[in-house]
Amino acid sequence: MIRRIDHVGILVRSLAEAVPLYTERLGLEADPPVELTEQQVRVQFLHVGSDRIELLQPTSSASTLEQVLAKRGEGLLHICLEVDDLEATLRELEGTGVRRVDAHPGTSPHGLAAFLHPKSFRGVSIELRQAAARTPAERAVPVPAPETTALQLSGRTKACFSLGYPIAQSLSPAMQTAAFRTRGLEWVYLPWSVPADALPATVQALRANDHFAGGNVTAPHKERIIPLLDALTPEAARVAAVNVVFRDGERLVGHTTDGPGYVAALREEGYDPRGKRVLLLGAGGAAKAVGLALVDAGAAEIRVLNRTAARAEAVARLLAAAGCSRVQAGRLGEAESAVRQADLVVNATSIGLQKDAPPLFDYGLLPPTAFVSDLVFFPRETPFLRAARAQGCRTMNGLGMLLHQAVLSFERWTGLEAPKDVMREVLTAVLDQRERTA
Repeated sequence: MIRRIDHVGILVRSLAEAVPLYTERLGLEADPPVELTEQQVRVQFLHVGSDRIELLQPTSSASTLEQVLAKRGEGLLHICLEVDDLEATLRELEGTGVRRVDAHPGTSPHGLAAFLHPKSFRGVSIELRQAAARTPAERAVPVPAPETTALQLSGRTKACFSLGYPIAQSLSPAMQTAAFRTRGLEWVYLPWSVPADALPATVQALRANDHFAGGNVTAPHKERIIPLLDALTPEAARVAAVNVVFRDGERLVGHTTDGPGYVAALREEGYDPRGKRVLLLGAGGAAKAVGLALVDAGAAEIRVLNRTAARAEAVARLLAAAGCSRVQAGRLGEAESAVRQADLVVNATSIGLQKDAPPLFDYGLLPPTAFVSDLVFFPRETPFLRAARAQGCRTMNGLGMLLHQAVLSFERWTGLEAPKDVMREVLTAVLDQRERTA
């Protein structure tokens, strides 16, 4: 069943022409009614080019596919529709002779989409997306993939786990399972809620299970798991924290991808930390990993501030030993003076996860020339980042770091190149869904 129109693509000569097209030519009902200025059109259209515009404003139209096509007028290129059951809709359409062009992990809340052959619809490209599940219980269950990409489970299936406590908030299962499927691997990725006292038995069970191919480790186990493993990579040994476990023959080896993932995300944003003055807020495992990666990337100076000065000093000594010649440590109370000289400000504290938490310092002192990042990815814009953006700073949340550390994890486990674009699409879609239901 078709639930709603997600967006449409129309051939137009100008942006101004697109505004009346939405309601007048297509005859679609909008909720609320659409009254767009040209500036609003620029915001609400996904693609603005010389010959194509896709409207993002969702509609409440209950029109069937044929009814929409009958109202298409000239220039309609593409329609994207949400359906309640993607597989059932595809079977119904294929029963009438409609051909499926492609099925893939798309950008719907469940990460599934399919394209139909334009010849079946008078040259119009039709995209179907799986609609969001209607209850929290349904939302927790992944929708089966179309037959062309379905994952077959058998006695040969390999499993990767994310070990943490709590773990329900993890975005990695959907992202990594989609990546495995894209590369044709008979692998799955599952979250495993493991209290601290159960961690030794859990690691022992994984070691004894030939189906275990690797996994991630998150709070509160990144340091606790170290004595339970057989070895550490030099990177993990230097940070004294593990976020990746992989097999090396019979051994379980700990590794870290957090720091390299952060620097990769920075560079993807077009920011090179080489030669920059860094203010690092926090002194936990994430701060250590990010700090060391910034040393490796050529940061000129790093100042570490933490509520407890002793912990900041310990991180500073670690960074100095790694080769950073200019390292300072202090309390968070020094942030208001330190931030004025910073090129890059990294919030590695958890304050962004705490609702109504007081600010770390007066964010109005952030210089507009600074690049400001927060390792938190949910919410996507923390009060810290919102204030930085208001100051004119470029900002980055923790989503890119999550993606890039996951890419490095995938490649460590499988030896294959990770399908980064697919992982990004699924990660964004799952986070979108979480924000809608929060």
